[in-house]
Amino acid sequence: MIVIQKVETDEQISRAERLAGQIWRQHYTPIIGPAQVDYMLERFQCADAIRAQLTEGHEYF
Repeated sequence: MIVIQKVETDEQISRAERLAGQIWRQHYTPIIGPAQVDYMLERFQCADAIRAQLTEGHEYF
């Protein structure tokens, strides 16, 4: 059973960050290379970036 939850807590933010890292590295590394993937993750998918996006009204699930 798959449960989709809205990301709201620090624990959920950390899980979203880890999941993004796994997905991005597996899918995008062959396309844009590891350096660009690392940059994108650090800039847009790290816990601090996710937290900032949530305060701006973005939603993560």
